[in-house]
Amino acid sequence: MTNSERTPLLGPSQNGRPQSSAASSETQDGSISESQIGLDSKEMTPVPKMQLAILCLLRPLDPMSFTQIFPYINSYILSLGVTDDLSQVAFYSGIAVSSPSCLTSFC
Repeated sequence: MTNSERTPLLGPSQNGRPQSSAASSETQDGSISESQIGLDSKEMTPVPKMQLAILCLLRPLDPMSFTQIFPYINSYILSLGVTDDLSQVAFYSGIAVSSPSCLTSFC
């Protein structure tokens, strides 16, 4: 038996235990048929159209809600007491605003 990328690692199961591919029955050319590995069933799974529609409608709200932080971030940094120097408030506000976008770019 020749192994290729299309050869399954486990053959059809007998008595609830899968057989190894070496022990499974093969066709004349050495490949295993689709019916033997369970690919012949064309069972349709429904697409959750309503859930996808809701997600598509809510997707534009994400950037719009992110922009709502900009008018308030400076006063929030001051109220947290991160720094007492007023010239450093803009620096820490920039870090607070840019950190989520930098972190999500790596995911």
